[in-house]
Amino acid sequence: MAMAISLMLLAAWYFLRSRFQPGVPGGNPTLKITILAIFAVFVLGAAHYLDFSQIYSRWEGIVTLQGNEPGVHSRVLARSAAVAMWKNHGIRGVGVGCFRYLFPENVQRYPEIYDHGHLFWEHAHCDWLEVPIEMGLIGDLLILAGMSWWMFFYLRHRILWSVLAVPILLGCLQTTIHAGFDFPFQCPAILTTWCVLLTVAGKWAELDGN
Repeated sequence: MAMAISLMLLAAWYFLRSRFQPGVPGGNPTLKITILAIFAVFVLGAAHYLDFSQIYSRWEGIVTLQGNEPGVHSRVLARSAAVAMWKNHGIRGVGVGCFRYLFPENVQRYPEIYDHGHLFWEHAHCDWLEVPIEMGLIGDLLILAGMSWWMFFYLRHRILWSVLAVPILLGCLQTTIHAGFDFPFQCPAILTTWCVLLTVAGKWAELDGN
């Protein structure tokens, strides 16, 4: 769903760019062909290796059972436990990487997903909650300051029609949406790549003169 939202936003952006910026160059044709080829290989690979019948079965279960579907229900309860933990530790924080050690104190109030300690939750399945819990108020303000600086940088360089920067930022937005119901930023490779791509988008806009 996050990927579908990103692709729809990208299609809408491309339509608006073609309509309101007809004189803006569309980029290197070789680069376009290369990107399309990589995308085609990705789609073909996904179609070949992914078990769409299993994916369809999960979606059917979610639609039929809605909030009672086990995967959904357990994450809703875990989110409630994480909210309670944030209320207790959100100001000072618990330290980066320490969420997993203190979370059992909150999740044990939900026997369905605790099972007397046999079910161990290392993450909240919501980075929007887990990161503030670990970083605390000061850490949150530092993150917000950094993101605000980047937003000002993007606006100052007018990247709205940048043929490379906007698609990159939409891809980063997809990961940010994903972080609302999972924990991608707890993976160092994803977090590092995400930060690098934000920098690449900004540098490209700066060099492109937008």
